[in-house]
Amino acid sequence: QIGTNDFMNFIPDNEGSFQFILRGKLNGITVEKPFSVQVIDPSFSIKLPETSIQNNGNKVYPIGTPIQLKSEAKNIDAIEWKVGGTTITGTAYTFNTSGAKTITATARAKNVRLSDGTYGEYVLDSVSETITIADAVKISNLNVSNLIYAGELLSVSVGTTGEDAYISSLTYSVDGVIYAVKQAPIEKNISISGLKAGSHKITVKTVDVFGKTSLME
Repeated sequence: QIGTNDFMNFIPDNEGSFQFILRGKLNGITVEKPFSVQVIDPSFSIKLPETSIQNNGNKVYPIGTPIQLKSEAKNIDAIEWKVGGTTITGTAYTFNTSGAKTITATARAKNVRLSDGTYGEYVLDSVSETITIADAVKISNLNVSNLIYAGELLSVSVGTTGEDAYISSLTYSVDGVIYAVKQAPIEKNISISGLKAGSHKITVKTVDVFGKTSLME
C-alpha cells in the first residue's frame, strides 16, 4: 500500500513483461488500473574477427589491415568505439603502427526508465580488448658469396624485417629449384652444397603466418 506521490520499488530477477494492477479505494469505491512493464537486461561484448595467431593471449593482426569492429549485443541501441581515446565513427579501423593496441567499446540502451524514475540513456560499463599488430615480414637483405670454388659450400644469410615469430617459412632456391624449406625455428643462415662451376641464381622467399610473401634474389 502506497500513498499519493509515493514510489514502489520493484527489483526484477529476470527480464520479461510484468503485469501490475494499481488499485485505489475511497469511500468504499474501488477502481483499478492495470499496466505492464517491459524489463530488459542489456548486455554486449566485443567480437573482433577470429585469428589463429596469438601473442601472450592477444589476437594478432597484420599491420595495415582493416579490422572490423563487431560486437554481440542484446537490448542495445548504440555502441561507441574508441582506440587510444579517439572515437571511431566507421565500422572498421586500420592500424598503421605495430605493437599492442586497446579497443574500447561503450554501449547504451536508449529511452528506458532509469532508477530515479526518469527516462533516458542507460550506459553500460565499457569493455576493452587488447590486440597485437604485427609488422610486415619482408626480406631486407640477402648475403651470398660472389665467388667460390666448385665443390665448396656456399654460405647464404638472410635479414628480415618484423618478428621471426611471425615467419611461417623460408624457402631457399638455386636456379629456380627449391634447395631447402626452413620452418620454425627459422634458419636465416644456411650452407648450400653441390654447386657446379658456373653462375647460379640464389632466391629466398618468406611466407609469414598471414600468408603474405616476400622474395629476394
